[in-house]
Amino acid sequence: NVAQTHRTSDYRQDDEDWWMRAREDGAYIGDVEFDESADLYSCDVCVRLTDPAEEFAGVLKAVLNVRDVTSLIDERTEKLADLDGGRVELLTRDLRLIHEGGRPPGPPEAGEAHVAGVTFPEAFDVHVVRRTHEPEGRDMVSAFAPSRGYGDYDGLGWLLVWEWDADLVFAPVRTLRRTIFWTAALATVLALVIGLTTSGLLTRRVGRLGDAAHAIGEGRYGERVAIGGADEVAILGDRFNRMAAALESASKALHEAKE
Repeated sequence: NVAQTHRTSDYRQDDEDWWMRAREDGAYIGDVEFDESADLYSCDVCVRLTDPAEEFAGVLKAVLNVRDVTSLIDERTEKLADLDGGRVELLTRDLRLIHEGGRPPGPPEAGEAHVAGVTFPEAFDVHVVRRTHEPEGRDMVSAFAPSRGYGDYDGLGWLLVWEWDADLVFAPVRTLRRTIFWTAALATVLALVIGLTTSGLLTRRVGRLGDAAHAIGEGRYGERVAIGGADEVAILGDRFNRMAAALESASKALHEAKE
């Protein structure tokens, strides 16, 4: 060591895996580890240093506190975490649970239950499935988003998981479905009532025309129909009355001529 901000386990570091890999590859980012003494997760970020002649000079190592990452996740998903049945988890490449929204940090836990039964595509940005969460047996809607690297760096392969209770997710859909059903049922009943009412009125008006025509056929030329309105039936009634009046006049003229 030529400079350091914290004490290391020993003075010589060139026998460490991170040191050798950074020297060989130019950069090295280690997977996350939990430090029980500091009660936090961290990962090593190492970069090879060279002098002006491009000769190897050493390795610069920084320890990244993963709490900075998890705090950002909590900040961005705060509203989701506050919802009943919603939660956010962060899994490592080997499916260790290193963070769950709203919980204090602790030693990594097995996170296989959060991906059990899920088949991931080869490459994806977000993958959403509905599944039964074991061992709780809850019906969940889960969304998975993998971490991405930058440039030639493939990233750590972490997996961010959002999980919601399926009943809460689909509650608005069920409400909308019930609303559509009852609206359609009400519209059908109203259409039926209006249709029956209109049909009844039309039948009665046409019936009066039929009765009047029958009376004319029996020689009662003074028969008239009283049909109000401005539709086709009303027009037909008016023409019927004019025809009946013409027949009545003709019948009177015929009787006067005989006398």
